[in-house]
Amino acid sequence: MGGMTPTASSSPSPPTVIRCASTAEFLAAFPFVVGFTASDSLFVMLFQGKRSRQVMRLDLPALNDAHACTALIDSVCELLRTSGAGAEGPALVISTRARFADSGAAPGQDFARAIRRRFRREGWRLRELAVIASDGWTGLLDPAGSRRPRPLAELESNAVRARIPSARSPLPALDDLGALPAADPRRAAAVVSALAQLDARGQEHAAEAVVSGGRGGAGVPGVPGDPGDADVPGDASKAGSIFAAGAAPCASPTWLGGIARVAEACFTGAGRPEPQLVARLIRAAEDPDQWLVLVLTAMSRAAFVIELLEAGSVDPLLRTPVLGAAGTESLGRGSPPAQKPAGDAQLLLHDLSSYQLDPKRLELLIDVLGDAAAHTPSGRRSGLLALLAWAWWVRGMGSVAGAIADEAARLSPTDASATLVRRLVAQPALWLHDPALLDAA
Repeated sequence: MGGMTPTASSSPSPPTVIRCASTAEFLAAFPFVVGFTASDSLFVMLFQGKRSRQVMRLDLPALNDAHACTALIDSVCELLRTSGAGAEGPALVISTRARFADSGAAPGQDFARAIRRRFRREGWRLRELAVIASDGWTGLLDPAGSRRPRPLAELESNAVRARIPSARSPLPALDDLGALPAADPRRAAAVVSALAQLDARGQEHAAEAVVSGGRGGAGVPGVPGDPGDADVPGDASKAGSIFAAGAAPCASPTWLGGIARVAEACFTGAGRPEPQLVARLIRAAEDPDQWLVLVLTAMSRAAFVIELLEAGSVDPLLRTPVLGAAGTESLGRGSPPAQKPAGDAQLLLHDLSSYQLDPKRLELLIDVLGDAAAHTPSGRRSGLLALLAWAWWVRGMGSVAGAIADEAARLSPTDASATLVRRLVAQPALWLHDPALLDAA
């Protein structure tokens, strides 16, 4: 197969460059480049020159469903055209639970032939086209290889793996990537206690606000530099938010700025946040206005978000519904401005996905949110799960994001942030379409 250079990037350390001179070496290194294993998947590895870049995974339809297979090929080719990655010559790997023994040939052989025909029509070359089945593997660009499975043990024992640091540890399966960690009972109890204190304090401030005409007297405890006198939102399920038409005025910039500082303390600190901060994060994720501030802070810095709040730049967004007007479901940078209702939260998050976030920052964010959600009572977990789903989506893992968003919606069908994220993650983040940003995530 010619010289290929997959870049193993699943660990936070600098990537390891592995030169592969055969299909066996490529497939041996492949799962450690991806960072997980998955059956019934089509993997598309993109390249720049001889160096691998982003790896995309798509659900593999039933291999005997010609219509579904054609639709998948159409989707792959559209993305390759949009990103310009087709001309670089991608490598495709079909991973399936099917067996060579069932048909006497490589599973998905007809699907692979359709891919080759389509690539020839597009004028693209295929660096590699291979299948990994449950009882063997083969390279499908080799005419003699389609009917002769080679043992999977050849990949597991291949010498190339000795040059990949991450190969020393077992890889997670795709279905396990979005799973929450096991909860520590003592940490969970501390979070619940801190949450109860915040709830009681919030009810007191809500009562005080009614008497005093809307002013409260507490800031954001436990976070240095937070205001000591800010407008305090009442119940977390308030109707006046970005997700309710005819929204009432939202919390003041001072209060929301405090939420940005909470987010920064949680997302950028050393280690996992203390239970008091986790409780504050839970409360913020339950309120749609504050939820959006958490997202904006996760993408940037608290100081920047506070500047936007004080300048009033976020105000239009904090007063519009979660969904755009009818007929504006198709989102993207190429949509005419007239079709984009101003301040639509879903449009904003979709457009902001054109920026690829630092993988290390995302790794920390996902770790913190997963830990927080694991230690949150299930009845109050939906907002955090919506935030976690957004983080996985921005990372480029749409299937993981979709499963988490579905769980958030199941726990709370009326949760507005879960509704937003569930629709958002149904399409790829925009940075995946930008050839300048197709780097290993």
